[in-house]
Amino acid sequence: MLNRLIAFTLVTSSLLAQGSERKNYRELFEPLPLPGSNEMRLGSGHPGAAYWQQRADYRMKINLDPATRLVRGKETIKYTNNAQHALSYLWMSLDQNLFKRDSLAAGLSGRARRALGDDLGFKIQSMTSGGQDLEYQVHDTMARIECPQPVKASGGTIELEIEWTFIVPKPGMRMGVTSHPTGDVFALSNWFPAIAVYDDVNGWNTLPYLGSGEFYQTFGSYHVDLTVPRDHIVSGTGVLQNPEDVLPAKQLEAWKRSRTSDTTVIIRSEGEARSGGGRPAGDRPVTWTFKADDVRSFAWASSKAFIWDASGLDGSHMQSFYPPSALPLWKDATEMLHSSVAGYNKRWFKYPYPAANNVNALGQGGGMEFPMIIFNGRERSNRGLYFLIAHEIGHQWFPMIVNTDERRHPWMDEGFNTFINYYAMLDRFGKPDRQYSLSVLKMMQRMAGNVPVSAPPDHAPGAVGVNAYFKPARMMIVLREAVLGPDRFDRAFRAYINAWAFKQPQPADFFRLMEDAAGMDLDWFWRSWIYETHHIDLAVTKAVVRDGSLRITFESLGDGVAPVPYAITFDDGSTRNGVVPVVVWTRSTKKTVTVPLTGAAKPVKVEIDASKVIPEKTRSNNVIDL
Repeated sequence: MLNRLIAFTLVTSSLLAQGSERKNYRELFEPLPLPGSNEMRLGSGHPGAAYWQQRADYRMKINLDPATRLVRGKETIKYTNNAQHALSYLWMSLDQNLFKRDSLAAGLSGRARRALGDDLGFKIQSMTSGGQDLEYQVHDTMARIECPQPVKASGGTIELEIEWTFIVPKPGMRMGVTSHPTGDVFALSNWFPAIAVYDDVNGWNTLPYLGSGEFYQTFGSYHVDLTVPRDHIVSGTGVLQNPEDVLPAKQLEAWKRSRTSDTTVIIRSEGEARSGGGRPAGDRPVTWTFKADDVRSFAWASSKAFIWDASGLDGSHMQSFYPPSALPLWKDATEMLHSSVAGYNKRWFKYPYPAANNVNALGQGGGMEFPMIIFNGRERSNRGLYFLIAHEIGHQWFPMIVNTDERRHPWMDEGFNTFINYYAMLDRFGKPDRQYSLSVLKMMQRMAGNVPVSAPPDHAPGAVGVNAYFKPARMMIVLREAVLGPDRFDRAFRAYINAWAFKQPQPADFFRLMEDAAGMDLDWFWRSWIYETHHIDLAVTKAVVRDGSLRITFESLGDGVAPVPYAITFDDGSTRNGVVPVVVWTRSTKKTVTVPLTGAAKPVKVEIDASKVIPEKTRSNNVIDL
C-alpha cells in the first residue's frame, strides 16, 4: 500500500506544482489506493466473519527491592495462535533493553541517552516451554524464540516460562523512579518480556522500541502477584484481589465504601502518607494481587508516599494515588478522573473496565497511559491537571479498547484521543485549550516541516507533536464541524468504536467505516490530511448585489480543499449562513453562488468560516465588506 501511495503522491505533487495552471482539483477526488477488502476486513470497514487476532495470557510473580531498584520476575505466558496457519517461531518485546548503553535508541534519542546505564536492560535467567530450554536470539528490544513444535493454526497454544530481572531506570522514559520528601515512587511500564503482535496485515510486529513510537500489544488476561515492602501502597492494572491482606481495617472499609460513592472517599490520608502510617503491622513484605481481563498490557506503581482516594462510577472504581508534594492540586484529581470518564461514556462509548487508576508518578511532567492506569506528572494549574488527566484517561478508548498500531499509525490513537479531549475541555471550561488554536497548529506545522501524518514516528521524531496529536485532532474537528456535521459524524464515529472495540483496526478500516456509516466519499479528505501536507486557502473574492440577489464568488487558492461555510451579515445585525459543498472543486477553482435577498435589511459583510474551524494558509482573504 505504501509504495502505491508514494507513487500517487509523486504524481499529485507534480500536478500541484503547476500552480496557476490549475483548473480544478479533480485528482484529489480519485480513489485512495487502499488494500483490497476481504472476509477478515470488509469493504464496509467492519471486521468480517473470518477476522482473527492472537491472544496472550500472563501469570506473573514479581518482587521489587526499592533499595537496589531491582525487579525480579517469573512469568508464564499462554499464547494462543488464532491465525489460519501455524507459527514455527515467536517474537518477543524486550522494551527494557532500550535503556542499555548499546541500544539502538542510544544513538538516536537524547531523552533515551539520559536514562542509559551499564546495568540496565533485561537479564534473562531462563526461558523454557514444558520444562525444555528454548532457543532464542536477542536483537536489541526484540527476541526471536524458536518453538519446539509449530504452534498449530486456529487455536493452537504454547506455554512459555521466563525468569528475568532488571533495574528500574532513574529517570526512565514513560516509567522509572521519582523521588519525593516522603519516599520514592516506582512507576513500572513496559517492564516485562511480552509476546509481540502478530496480525494479518504485517505479520510479526518486529519494529524495535526506539522511544518515539509507542506500542502495539496483544489482548489477554493478567494474574499478577506484586511483592513489595510492607509500607508501600500499590496501584495496578485490573482489580485488587486481596484487599484484606494488604489494608488495615479502616482503609479496607473506606476502600469498599468508595467503590459505590459518587463523591471522593479518602482511603489513605495525607497524615498517614507523611508519617508512613496506615499500613498493616509487621516487617515482612506483602503481596498485592491484581487480575485484569481483555487488556493489552499491565502497568503498576508502588510507593510508601501515596495518598489514596477514590469514588465509583457506573460500576467502575475511580482511584488516585499521589504523594503529599502533589497537594493542593491533586486533592481534586479523582473528581477530574470521574468527570472525564463520565463525559466519554456519554459522548462515545461506555468505559468497560472495572477500575481506572490515576497515579502521580512522572516527576518530569506529562503523562503516559496503560490499561486501567495512567501515570501523570507535575502540573501548575487546575486546568492543566484536568487536561492531563482527561488526555491520559482518554487513551483507554484509543488504543486500550480500540487497539491500533501505535508504532506505525500514532494518529489513530494520539490524534483521536486529542480530538475527544477537545470536547472534554469544552464541556468543563466552555472553551478548548489554547494549544488547539489554529495559530498554534500553524506554528507546529512549520516546526515539523513537510512531513505527512502517515510518516512513522520513528522516521520523523521531530514531527510527532503535530502529526500524531494536533493535526489529526484538528482533522477530526474539521470532519465533525465542517464536513459531516455533528450528528452524522457522531453516528459514524460511534459505529467505528463499537465495531473495533477489543480488536485491531488499520487505517483503511477507519476510512471505509466512516464513509460507509456517514454516507460520504471522503478520499479527498484522507488524502490531504493523512498522506499529503496540503494547505487549504479559501477566499471570498467578490460580492455584489444585483437584481434583488447577492452574488458571491469564492475561490480555492491552496493545494488542499474544503467545503466553504460562509455567513452573510446584514445592516440590522442579523446573519444568514450557507455552505458551498466541497464537490464543486472537482470542476473549477471558483464558485459563484446567488443568494436571494428578502426584506429591507442590506448585506454588509460576507465571511468564510467565522467559527475558525478550518486551518488555512491565510485568513486575510476570508472577509469582504460590501
